[in-house]
Amino acid sequence: MIKKAVIYFLVIFIIVDVIVGRFILHLGFDYNTKEYTIQRLNVPYIEFTGNPNYKEHNTLGYKGKGIESITDSTYTILFFAGSTGYYGDTTLPQFIEIELNKNKHSKPYNILNCSVVSANHNQHLHALVEQFLTKKIDLVIFYGGYNELINPLYYDPRAGYPFNYYYKNDCNPFILSLLKYSSILGEIERRHYAISGLRKLRKQYESNTKQWYDAISKNYLDVMQKSSIIVTHCMTNCVQKPTQFICIHQPFQVPEQFKSTEINIRNQLKNYGYTYDISDIFKNQSSYFIDDVHLNNAGNKIVAQRISKIIESVSKNAVVSK
Repeated sequence: MIKKAVIYFLVIFIIVDVIVGRFILHLGFDYNTKEYTIQRLNVPYIEFTGNPNYKEHNTLGYKGKGIESITDSTYTILFFAGSTGYYGDTTLPQFIEIELNKNKHSKPYNILNCSVVSANHNQHLHALVEQFLTKKIDLVIFYGGYNELINPLYYDPRAGYPFNYYYKNDCNPFILSLLKYSSILGEIERRHYAISGLRKLRKQYESNTKQWYDAISKNYLDVMQKSSIIVTHCMTNCVQKPTQFICIHQPFQVPEQFKSTEINIRNQLKNYGYTYDISDIFKNQSSYFIDDVHLNNAGNKIVAQRISKIIESVSKNAVVSK
């Protein structure tokens, strides 16, 4: 009798936990779901890109035009970002291209959107080397700051690591399966990182906040410097001139505990000729933000106008007529 009661209880528990909680109410831990893998398909070296050839994705998994659009008759730009460059019916790179091509230049601007949801600059560097190193590119842009500096405060704490690296490589596969299908365990993990073991890893870093924040800052500056060296020394455009590189520090709302570190980073950015800090473009006007980092269309248009002016100043792509 007791054995039957236990079996009935387990069956009801599983039905409520998995079927009702996970698949009907969509509670739990959103790791490796269909939407997740469409935007973050596993790729060697790069960790993840979008799913190639899915809806608006090109053959490399990026949203929009692919490498086939690269021609000698256009000024070609690679735009690397996270979800801030990916989301939107009109994306930020599209707004920038529209703004640039309002004037007639000696060559029309052609921007390839290489943005991937949740990706950071370390991943962008690997994507650049693996997928674009031999292509004829005029300008490479890294647009970011949030995923590189703030994501470690909330996800995998290790500087430069993809946000989901712990779950893909360090988490016990059986535990990961439980997190994927159990709404109860998934909710506990999502709120406290208490099931996977990630909380233990995070505590190691949180025990020395200064050292942790310094490592995050150093990685951000180092990966930009490495990218600049690789782009300007190993890539050329269609007339065999070195490809140019710029990095744009994006606007985002900085957590209170990270504000002093972020101010220090912005001061250090002034020492690099390829960096442009536009993080204060909205001067604390939160109405342009959907959340801490994503912008509405009005915000993206303002950012696009600023970035287009930066591009025109460095591209030497002459204006023919207005």
